[in-house]
Amino acid sequence: MHRTIDVLVHDDGTLELLEPLGVRGARRAILTILNDDLDIQVRPQSQAPAIDQLLAELRVEGLIGVQEDDLSGLQPLTPAEREMLRQRIPIGTPLSQIIVEDREERF
Repeated sequence: MHRTIDVLVHDDGTLELLEPLGVRGARRAILTILNDDLDIQVRPQSQAPAIDQLLAELRVEGLIGVQEDDLSGLQPLTPAEREMLRQRIPIGTPLSQIIVEDREERF
C-alpha cells in the first residue's frame, strides 16, 4: 500500500509530521522534497515555547485557572465514621459501582 504523508522539512533537516502516520512496526519510506515554496507560517522548532511558559500565558489571559483546594477545615475520620464507611462499602466493591451508588443517593 502506498500513501502520501505531508511533512514539513525545517532548515536544520528535521521533519515535522502534519498528520499521524498510523503505521505499526517498521516501514520503508521514500521522502520526496518538493521544489515549490509553501506559503505557511511555521515557527522553528528551536523557538517553540516551553509548556510552562504557555500555561503561564494562558493563566494571565484568564483562559485557564487553577482552583486551589481549601483543606483547612478537614478533620481525620473518627473510628466510628471509619466503621460506618466499612459497613457501607464492602471490600472488593468496584470503585465505579461505589460512584454510581453515591450519585443515585443524591438524586
